Amino acid sequence: PSRQGLNLQQMGVNLERQDDLEVLQQVSIATVMKYSYLKLPASMSLLRAAWAIAQNKSHTALVLDEQDELVGTIGLTEIKQKLVQVASKAAGSYELDTPLKDICTTDFLYAYEDESVTDALERIQTKDLYLLPVVSKENPAKVLGVLEKNQIAWAGDLAVTQAMLLPYIPKLYLTATVTTAVETEVNSDRVSSV
Repeated sequence: PSRQGLNLQQMGVNLERQDDLEVLQQVSIATVMKYSYLKLPASMSLLRAAWAIAQNKSHTALVLDEQDELVGTIGLTEIKQKLVQVASKAAGSYELDTPLKDICTTDFLYAYEDESVTDALERIQTKDLYLLPVVSKENPAKVLGVLEKNQIAWAGDLAVTQAMLLPYIPKLYLTATVTTAVETEVNSDRVSSV
């Protein structure tokens, strides 16, 4: 979808004007990505993965192999669907000991840390994702961090607020300088009168 076709309000990104979207285009993923995320080994069983995701109150986990390289993603909704299949003993269903590498999503979207947040936003909206793995350009299997949908809303609000403050920075600096000078003068008067 084009940037004009992005449904930002639906995603929790509250940009009031077209200028706000332009500001968000200047924000790189590196400035807002998280380095803490749930990672599960590809060999982990469905049962243990379900438990780990529930215990961590996580929406999505990254599935990594023995070399710590990205194999895929698995979300809470996918885990729940697989557990329902196990419980109903549906034909072709999964067993509780099925390894994640056999059930995780291996056709996933990702982002690079030098891309703009709006580029990632398009990908997140395309598949209604909660997060995107942020990977190395040299080795797309190497995870650098994650970008969550709610971080984009925060990044938008922060970038727009910072842009709106730009005309006032000289005033803020002058106010801070005057306040510091007055405090210094008041403090020196107190010291000299003692």
